[in-house]
Amino acid sequence: SSSSDVILNYLDSLYQTQILPAAVNDGISAKETDATWDDWRQRLQHPHFGLSTFFITQNGAAKCGIRLGPTIKSLVVATDQSLSVSVAFAVAAILRFLTPASSANGSDANLRQLIDDAKLRDVYVGWLDVDCNDHETNVNQPPDNSSADTVTYADGLRYNLSEGWYEFKCDCPITCKTPTNDSNDSKRVEGEIALPEALSKLNAPGQPCAYKEVVRSYLIHSQGGNLQTLLKGGCEEEELSRARKLDTFVGAVSTLYARMVSGDSIILLLQEMMKKQQIYTNGFSTSCTCLDSI
Repeated sequence: SSSSDVILNYLDSLYQTQILPAAVNDGISAKETDATWDDWRQRLQHPHFGLSTFFITQNGAAKCGIRLGPTIKSLVVATDQSLSVSVAFAVAAILRFLTPASSANGSDANLRQLIDDAKLRDVYVGWLDVDCNDHETNVNQPPDNSSADTVTYADGLRYNLSEGWYEFKCDCPITCKTPTNDSNDSKRVEGEIALPEALSKLNAPGQPCAYKEVVRSYLIHSQGGNLQTLLKGGCEEEELSRARKLDTFVGAVSTLYARMVSGDSIILLLQEMMKKQQIYTNGFSTSCTCLDSI
């Protein structure tokens, strides 16, 4: 499909311009890295690969640090390479997946009931990136736990594509200031909070600057992006340079995440990058600095 083509174009660019150079920086041969990517690319396109995308999302917060963290660290440390919007998109998409459904997604009573039931199991409910017209045809249908459309994918976690929801777990703690539950919205208290709870308290959608603190806290947490070592070691000048690059990356992730939670289609965002529209003058290779300045 056209969406599949867009995603493959994105993944090819992410690999060629970010993952491969970072791997070479870290002493892994380009030949070995290419062979691994070629193998996985074929698997992604195989009609009977059979590995559920939802199954892979388990422990998604930590997988950002495990799978993307080394690439981000390597490119931040490098003096002749930079982080592009492609890797910022990957992190923003993970945060989007770990954002619980709330009133921002509609006031449907069935959705609220689904969320309340999930809370009793220490589970969050997320909403799928689907066409709004398709979603409205199903939003008034009561969630049916016995429906053939509801699939259990792991450890009691479920999804329903026709109704546009999925369940997930995430206990990644971050430290940030979040609004209190009283009537004074300007009152914020700093403390440790689970990542999904922090994201839900931001009252999305909002401006990119509203998300920067949470995004940064997530990226430098050992159970999250695992980038905390970037801010330690080396001379003062190196640490300041890394901190500036990290702040730029935080801004880029926040900008893309803000669009995602505001309802912009994930595929539309990728198409804008692929077609070099608006600020994406270099396509998927466009530097993160163009997003941080928004």
